[in-house]
This record gives sequence, structure tokens and C-alpha cells, in this order.
Amino acid sequence: MKYSGHVLSLLLAILPCFSLLGCSAAPSENTVKEVILNYFDVRHYRVIAIDIGEIKTMPMGEKQYMGSPGYDVDVRSITLEVNKITEAEGSRSDDRSPQITFNNATVRIKQGTTQDKDWTIVNITGMAVP
Repeated sequence: MKYSGHVLSLLLAILPCFSLLGCSAAPSENTVKEVILNYFDVRHYRVIAIDIGEIKTMPMGEKQYMGSPGYDVDVRSITLEVNKITEAEGSRSDDRSPQITFNNATVRIKQGTTQDKDWTIVNITGMAVP
């Protein structure tokens, strides 16, 4: 009986170490902003203003075993403007277009599995952008 108590206490001491080894570092706020800016730039939107909130790990129920790390990013506020593209030059026009502001959105980003491990957006909620 004494032996099982030592084994149990040893397991309880070692188990948290394994859970810490499986965690990855969350991306910095600057990295998250860059990923969001690039995401919208490719879709012909310009981010005028952005306010990033908490960066938290994905809920346990949505994680994949041995999957790439993912984080939910609270976007308190983001203001977008459509980048008009002129067909003749294929370049962006400097004409101002209406701005759209979204509040309390969530962006889920995941780290890529390639060698460079770039972060990408996999889901956006709270923003209705065509």
C-alpha cells in the first residue's frame, strides 16, 4: 500500500511537466496584427485601425491531437476600407472608399506545419466581409 502512494505522488508531480512541454508560445500581438493585415490586404481591404484584445489558446474540445497550435484572438475593434483596383493599371486607386468598423470579433489563427511555421487565419467570427 505504501508503494502505490509513492507512485501516485510521483505521477502527480510529473504529469504537469508533460502538459507544459506540449504547449507552444502564443504569437505576439505584433505577429497577430501582421497576420490580420496580410489576410485583408490580399482580399483588397486595408486595415485602417485595429485593437487587439486577449490572445488565448483554443478550447480543449476543438484542439486536434498532434495538430498545429491554434489561438483565438479577441479583436475589440477593426476598421476596414476597400482598396479599389483600377483595371487599366492593375494598381490600387487612391480614391477614398467607405470604411466599415466591426467590434467584438474573434479571429482564430493556427501555426503552419511547413518549415517556416507561418501563422494563418482559419476562422473569423463577428465580421461580415464579402
